[in-house]
Amino acid sequence: MARIFMDGGETGDTSFWSAMSNSGVISSTVPAGMSGTYVLYLQSSHGLYRSLPSSKSELYVAFKWYSTTGTISACSIFSFRDSASTVIYSLRRSASGFMEAHLGTKDDTLNATGTKFLQITRTFLIEIYYKPLNSGGSIIVKIDGVEDINYSGDTTAGLENIKSIHFGYDQIITESAACYFDDVVVDDASWIGNTKVGIIVPDGTGTTNNWTASAGNAWDCLNEKPPVDTDYVYSNTTNQIATYAMTTIASMNTIKAVQLQGRAAYEGSPTPTKIQLGIRASGADYFATDLSPGISFGMLAKILELNPADFAAWEQADIDALEVGVKATA
Repeated sequence: MARIFMDGGETGDTSFWSAMSNSGVISSTVPAGMSGTYVLYLQSSHGLYRSLPSSKSELYVAFKWYSTTGTISACSIFSFRDSASTVIYSLRRSASGFMEAHLGTKDDTLNATGTKFLQITRTFLIEIYYKPLNSGGSIIVKIDGVEDINYSGDTTAGLENIKSIHFGYDQIITESAACYFDDVVVDDASWIGNTKVGIIVPDGTGTTNNWTASAGNAWDCLNEKPPVDTDYVYSNTTNQIATYAMTTIASMNTIKAVQLQGRAAYEGSPTPTKIQLGIRASGADYFATDLSPGISFGMLAKILELNPADFAAWEQADIDALEVGVKATA
């Protein structure tokens, strides 16, 4: 395993997150140093979190952070929780402006304080490696690529696993300040580095077009940002496929992964009960494993770290020629 979650708010909404505390929002005001058209904006006393697909024994997280508060005091930035929903480790900006690493919440044991001053109205790249253990655990924090905290010892105030990641305010850590977050990436194998999360959307008919549009052109039912659920494509036939031509993105030096995302739901008692997200590349279709939509629209995703057409790293030409699609499965 490696990449397990990526989001930069580029869909124009927060539906890719598990839930929000007090309505964190998407903003089209993008601070210098952040990327794309949208960013995640958490006002004071707002937050959001993401449940992981399975509990993890160690984790790497990277994100951009920018405080908008004119006169900032201490504020919680990020925390980990275990499968029992206990805050097992947290990071905050102290009143003096430096990163603090806490065993548990801000009110629990302070393990380490960094030396990099986190000034307001400036974007910082924050990278974290975390291994929760009662003995021999580790928390390492890099700011703008430079190690700022490195602590070993007891690094969990709960269980020795990680089930969810939290940004800003939540019901347990009630200290926050208005902040932007962007380019959130979670990995369970290696440091992430300075990464941008972009988006491409359908803009034309692909090679196969067996799903029916609710109105008009099929790709126009799929390309809204934020998503609109009143127009859509649908199928009630197992193994039917639809692929779509996609917009392009600016040239990039390295493409680390492609994340397929789609909003889906089922209605009534359909014959196919699942869907697969996939791509068409080099003249062939490649679909990922089954996903199960709910009775209301929700975000589904699969991450492809390698191009399945050649099992090699993604290249710019691969993305420029990509078709993205969906398959109905039993």
